[in-house]
Amino acid sequence: MPRKQPIITTTDIEDAIAAGIRQSRQPAPSTSEQLSGCALALLCIFGLGALVIAIVVAILYNGDMNSRNEAAKPGLHHLADPRTGIQIPRHPGWDDEMVFNGVALSYGEYGCTRGTCDRGAIQTGSTSAYQDAKNAAEGELKKWVAANYRDSKKHTELKATPVTIAGVNSYLVRWKVDSASQAGYAQVVAIPLSTGDFGTVAMHLNESPEAPKPEFMDQVITEIR
Repeated sequence: MPRKQPIITTTDIEDAIAAGIRQSRQPAPSTSEQLSGCALALLCIFGLGALVIAIVVAILYNGDMNSRNEAAKPGLHHLADPRTGIQIPRHPGWDDEMVFNGVALSYGEYGCTRGTCDRGAIQTGSTSAYQDAKNAAEGELKKWVAANYRDSKKHTELKATPVTIAGVNSYLVRWKVDSASQAGYAQVVAIPLSTGDFGTVAMHLNESPEAPKPEFMDQVITEIR
């Protein structure tokens, strides 16, 4: 059976023409509008990238400043003994001293019965006269006190204990020294060396308001390298 052909009326034609006219009257996006949209998108992308870069730069800058501040802190400068490799901290106010065995620092020079004395001193050395670090610390402390508190009458042992210096098991002995002219605190830490000898760090502080407090000795122990 033959299919009927659709009948197109005049009204259909008029409606199609009107729809085409309405479609053609709708404004299409102008070239400037399209460019503005692209520019806005690019600005957003570049702005986000710049923000990320600024954050990264700020983090790196702060880290660098923190490192510089850390390096600038007092007490982080060290004086190295070329014979033993031991390094002692050099704090503000402490001066280099010339010694034959090791390196040395002194603090607070003043006039005394011997001519010139110091309110504090730190000195490195080495010895092969002992079998273990404990005996080395005790023996060298006796010599140190005799050299720096010559008229000492007695002493009180404040510490005698193992310590770790730069990862090495060492030994520390500290005395409170009483003498006719000047009381004070003296200590020696003995550090085993790879040669079989012992490196030593001897220290004393006078009991004086012009000298560092005894607690400073504990600080120095933690800073020896």
